[in-house]
Amino acid sequence: MYIIQTKQDLNILEKSKVMEEEFIKLLKDKFNSLYENLSEGTPLNEFSLEDKGYIVILHEGDNIRNLSTVGLNPNGGLLSAIPEFINEIILNKFKIYEIIVVYNNEFCMTFYMSDKIMNDDEVKKWIEEYK
Repeated sequence: MYIIQTKQDLNILEKSKVMEEEFIKLLKDKFNSLYENLSEGTPLNEFSLEDKGYIVILHEGDNIRNLSTVGLNPNGGLLSAIPEFINEIILNKFKIYEIIVVYNNEFCMTFYMSDKIMNDDEVKKWIEEYK
């Protein structure tokens, strides 16, 4: 799991080269959009999503049924959440899902999950139900 709260987090993720460039571009665009809408004049290098809801990238090996580290129910994780929406995004080499989960009126998490994680029927059913 990768968590992006600041521009520095995004820069570190980009430099690590653990993700395809097109996915990094998508993440940059999302972060910049959140910055434009939520920054209230804070300089970009001081802006943080910590109190507003951050970006979480889930990958193979992550236990999406226990995401208590990002505030979801430890007995169901993402699958126990009712997302605001799920957006299917087709990139050149793969498909990802953007999942928006509203925690309260002031905090909303954005999860990204590759279709590679969808290796069981329960996850597929959850995606289809809310997509």
